Amino acid sequence: MAGRPRHEDASRPVRHSAVRADRADADPAALAEARYVAAAWKMHVGGSPWVPHLNGAIYGHKPPLLFWLINLVWAVVGVDAFAARLVGPAFATACVAMTRLLALRLRPDRPARGGAAALILAVSLVWLLFGSTTMLDAMLTVATLLAKLALWSAVRRP
Repeated sequence: MAGRPRHEDASRPVRHSAVRADRADADPAALAEARYVAAAWKMHVGGSPWVPHLNGAIYGHKPPLLFWLINLVWAVVGVDAFAARLVGPAFATACVAMTRLLALRLRPDRPARGGAAALILAVSLVWLLFGSTTMLDAMLTVATLLAKLALWSAVRRP
């Protein structure tokens, strides 16, 4: 190391980050999922139970509900990576059911449309990709569908 110029040592993290960027292009959903589980793990092993941390810094740019739910799953079944990764797909499944319910509320005269809407969502390539990972997308969709159902109920009430 003494024979190398200092600027080569300084570029080492940049070269490694370029390699990581290539890997991120291959499967960004898997990297995000791993980051979310890692933040939940830090909460579990002694970090703050309310505020997620990652790499020693507050992971405050994401809502903590996902991390709380992962820790709740771990409290019930024990620490298991597979169980932690079921939180997102559980919300995705709820989205399919809520889509059916919303379609039935919007068109009660055509009940077949509810099943068709749910089926279209369930077999959508984008939904299969993002719904099968533990990410915030399905949770946000559940919140949006709940809001739409609540608004529809409020408007329809005499």
